[in-house]
Amino acid sequence: MRWLQFPRPNRLFHTSLPLRMSKPKPRPSPSPASALPPSPITLLKDGAVKLSILVKPNAKESKVTDIGIGEGGRVGLQLAAPPRDGEANEELVRVLAEILNTKKYNLSLLSGQKSREKVVRVEGLSLEEAKARLTANLQS
Repeated sequence: MRWLQFPRPNRLFHTSLPLRMSKPKPRPSPSPASALPPSPITLLKDGAVKLSILVKPNAKESKVTDIGIGEGGRVGLQLAAPPRDGEANEELVRVLAEILNTKKYNLSLLSGQKSREKVVRVEGLSLEEAKARLTANLQS
């Protein structure tokens, strides 16, 4: 059996060759829908609503404090529960079910079990209904 021998380069980098710079790819112009700032209340592919929430535990009362818009915008929610042993998460589900006028089993915590930044999935509610109910609770 005969082995193939490949030529070895003399140098690691060939300086005599010109460098090729790739042309930058043109970016598509933003469509009117993508020009809007991202909202903390979005619709998932399966029709459920996704809420990005910033929880503030150990408050006097549980209530919606603000609805942030833009990059990193979240729904601000004060909770009258300490952040230990899942008490704040239970209070979050209870308060959101009350505010959104839905059952607790329609709410599920997607991420943020041990964080102040949480993502909650809401089933059985349209995007417009969720926004309207959160905004109505914010103003009162």
